[in-house]
Amino acid sequence: MLGNLPLLSIYLGDKVGPAIIAATTISGTMVMGLAPIFLLSFLPSAGPLSFHLAFWPGFAIGVLRAIETFAHVAVFPAWVALGSGKFALDLGVNVWGAAICVAGFCLGAAWGKGKLPALAGA
Repeated sequence: MLGNLPLLSIYLGDKVGPAIIAATTISGTMVMGLAPIFLLSFLPSAGPLSFHLAFWPGFAIGVLRAIETFAHVAVFPAWVALGSGKFALDLGVNVWGAAICVAGFCLGAAWGKGKLPALAGA
């Protein structure tokens, strides 16, 4: 729902195009954690931990990107941007964020397969 807030700027003037692009970009960033869940679901050791280690970091990164956009504050450092231009930061956040989500999913799958030490008390 937060990702759709830029659509409200339609009522603030003649900026329909940029509002729609901002809304879809932020919404897409928020759900990037779902990609490894669907694409890597064939891993037999993937379980609930894999889901949580993929979904929640993606959601958090999307929320931070939304806060950055709406509050006009710099949350992500400049080195995150990939390329140059207006959407370089969005591209970088999505590429790095997707890598974090995939790594989290694989970490959860490795943990489920017993390749990592068990948690204390688990």
